[in-house]
Amino acid sequence: GKITTLIPTDSGLAFARAEAEFLQDFETRHGVRSVGVVPPVKASVMSALEAGGYDWVHAAAHGDATESGTAPLWLENSEALTPDEIVGPDIEDHIRTRRPGFVLNACDLGVAGWSLTGMSGWANQLLKVGAGMFVAPLWQVSDSVAATFVKTFYEELAKSERVADAMRTARQRARDVRGDPSWMAYSTYA
Repeated sequence: GKITTLIPTDSGLAFARAEAEFLQDFETRHGVRSVGVVPPVKASVMSALEAGGYDWVHAAAHGDATESGTAPLWLENSEALTPDEIVGPDIEDHIRTRRPGFVLNACDLGVAGWSLTGMSGWANQLLKVGAGMFVAPLWQVSDSVAATFVKTFYEELAKSERVADAMRTARQRARDVRGDPSWMAYSTYA
């Protein structure tokens, strides 16, 4: 399939570059085509989401939790992308038709909140429009745990493991990062 990567170069995350390199290697080894957005500025990201053509979206960036559940994903140049912006016929039709997976490796993006019309947040928005899967941490995670989790998760999926098994193995491997309990933050919605 095709993967769209959103990995800002100005995030200051120590392991983001290594995660990008891992994904490039993974794509080569497993015949995955990259339709990454480089640099991931908001206008380009929105254009890529509207254009469709992806089976998977992966982000390695900063995220923030908010009381309203808007939980912005911070793109290049500190531009915020919120779940409320993943709307419109082009984006929603593609997600509904292709049922892509979303891995947002950014702190707090698994959190949901209440809005005027009901539950809000990335998981709720993406699954409501038809995404096949959403993976993100519920709270802050360290760079080393994030990198370990992602590498293991993708390698396990490549072995044709079930999502639940890949998730369990990735959390267990991330747990091995000494003295860091943030491995517990990762959750899956599908």
